[in-house]
Amino acid sequence: MKYLTIGYIKQHSRIDYDCEDAILELYGESAERTVLNYLNRTYYDLIEEYGGVPEDIRHATLMLVDASYQH
Repeated sequence: MKYLTIGYIKQHSRIDYDCEDAILELYGESAERTVLNYLNRTYYDLIEEYGGVPEDIRHATLMLVDASYQH
């Protein structure tokens, strides 16, 4: 993952255990690619344009991860 971390995902989704880390990593990578594809941007475009990943983009990505995990 480029801009999410397992810790950030677990905090957002209120997950206290480690046994799901591998699947959360998969969901995180997929969600990042989905959001970046939708925006037609790369991670490096965001860094160049905003100096980092804006919080609204990070939040949208976390919502996708959480939806994947819940369903």
